[in-house]
Amino acid sequence: MSSSLFRTFLEAETASGFRHFYALHRRSMDTVLSVDPAAVLPALLHDQKRPARLIAWHSVYSPSTLVGLADYDNRCAWIHPQYFSAGFPGLDPKADGVGPVHGPGCPWPSLRQELKACLMGALLARTEAEQHQPTDSGMLTAVVEEWIHQYLSPLGPSTTGDDTHFFGVPLTPEGPYSLFLDETFSSLEESVHLIACCHRDASRLLRRFGEEALLRGYSVQYFHDALEPATINHLVLPERRLGLTHAEAPHCAPPGKHARYLTLGSPLPTRAHAEWWPIVQQFYSRAWQIMESMRAFMFEEVREPARPPGTPQSLDVSVQAP
Repeated sequence: MSSSLFRTFLEAETASGFRHFYALHRRSMDTVLSVDPAAVLPALLHDQKRPARLIAWHSVYSPSTLVGLADYDNRCAWIHPQYFSAGFPGLDPKADGVGPVHGPGCPWPSLRQELKACLMGALLARTEAEQHQPTDSGMLTAVVEEWIHQYLSPLGPSTTGDDTHFFGVPLTPEGPYSLFLDETFSSLEESVHLIACCHRDASRLLRRFGEEALLRGYSVQYFHDALEPATINHLVLPERRLGLTHAEAPHCAPPGKHARYLTLGSPLPTRAHAEWWPIVQQFYSRAWQIMESMRAFMFEEVREPARPPGTPQSLDVSVQAP
């Protein structure tokens, strides 16, 4: 049986603070164990009866570190002991985030506050820039109707659609991390890439299509924006092997076997781009540095050098987590 594995992030540091989807995925599990998931993974991958829906959850503080492994067929999950003992979100209803135990003088809370302020600055600058990039709402409606006609058909009354939520390209100590999203889109049969469209309008378009797909019985995977979690940047229909992606959000996902590029508006005016995007980049650069400091406290044994922008990413999930 194939040893392929769906790898993703369920957490992100955002302009609203630390956000996660652990609680949503926790509801699909009957058994949750405090066990190093990297120790369990090799045996599952080589098992002839390996579950069809096996998802690895990775840490935004150290992308090579597995924090969870979920077998959705047998409703079982293995959680990294450091996450479990830190008040794993979704297990402890009082937990609002993860992190090391805060001893006297621990800089973690202040680092997280500074990070949140930087990401809020980046979001405000991005939003201001996109005020200069309107999209025709009538065109959005027409596009959704076209997609419904082209890609969706009723799967039958006995089929119930379900939605799952992830973060597509969260900020990590290595910068915005796109490897897992790239793996997902590269394996698709077809992809649609939205061009010249602001985040707000692209998200509205993807949500409307996703809602219609759910009503027709399809499973829908939503990939959220790491700056503004309520925003959807990418959407995948596994049964159709179809992916829809906002090509400017902030990472352009690779095409599937067959790709279609759809222009929904006008490019961001040169003046607005020159005025606001350098501000976005400055805030992101500082946030990147803060994430590196946070990793040193979250996983003290992990020492991965940050990669310069554009450096290819690689990952060996069989490596033991610290």
